[in-house]
Amino acid sequence: MLTLTNSEKAMLDGRDGKARQKAMELLVRYAEALGAERFVDTRNVAGVPGSANPFLQRYYAGKDADGLDAIFSYFDLDSDELVEVPDAIVPTYHLQGGADPRQWQTLGVKVEVFRNYQEREAFAARHDVTILKTCTPYLAGNLPAKGEHCAWMESSAVIFANSVLGARTNTEGRESTSAAMLTGKIPDWGLHRTECRLGTHRVDRDPRAKPRELGHHREHPAQLLLLGRPLGAGAGGLTAHVEQVGALLEQPQAVGHRVGRLEPLAAVAEGVGGHVDHAHHQGAHANTLVSRRSEGQVRNASASSAARATRGRSAVCG
Repeated sequence: MLTLTNSEKAMLDGRDGKARQKAMELLVRYAEALGAERFVDTRNVAGVPGSANPFLQRYYAGKDADGLDAIFSYFDLDSDELVEVPDAIVPTYHLQGGADPRQWQTLGVKVEVFRNYQEREAFAARHDVTILKTCTPYLAGNLPAKGEHCAWMESSAVIFANSVLGARTNTEGRESTSAAMLTGKIPDWGLHRTECRLGTHRVDRDPRAKPRELGHHREHPAQLLLLGRPLGAGAGGLTAHVEQVGALLEQPQAVGHRVGRLEPLAAVAEGVGGHVDHAHHQGAHANTLVSRRSEGQVRNASASSAARATRGRSAVCG
């Protein structure tokens, strides 16, 4: 059963304004659907508040009234009425825009479409949202701390935040992030909870296996992504703890330049399918598998064979 704090009840009752009430109503429906029992506070939101592609722009054309924004009201907050949108109350970041700000003509974007994208980003900026123009916020100044609760969209950014940085976020959507920017709340569910971040499957990579030569580089990020594919199929969407990946982490991982030793973990996690990736002595959650061994909840798997799903995970883990 979902339990609200006094401040959350105040927002839900409308004491902090109509828009925050609509945002809280959306988050309550979301939390109840997930089976979450409470919310966590977040001060790090990354989404696309108020953005609109040409279809949405046409659909909501003429539905604004008295300076109230139809797209944010009806689409972002799923409201049944127009509401006045207040500023974000927590740090909020706008991810990718609809068109490259400098090369939009080269990409064939029509001028009227580009102007509409500019207007939507200007709307977000007027409500205290930082415009990043990227799907990798951690490369543009938003680098969450280990253990920090975030509300992020963008699957690859979510993987990197959880697997490499140790921040805590599920793969949120536009609606939940827009609601979070007005409330500073997100359901305490899934990867926000410690028990849902522990390794559920151990995967042993044969240390004798040698990476295939690719040009003048010994490694390539695609090899790590391919490693994740069978892991994802075998682990059933649960959390993989990968042993014997040292050889994969010691070499240059990108053509033309060297990247850090932790970035490849995100490549493996991308292949797994979006859950936290663990590697022995590497990454934000190294060796978290140990605490589950005594419970009999760990299954061994190889990268080429399926593993049975782990029993006993809490319902709040999904």
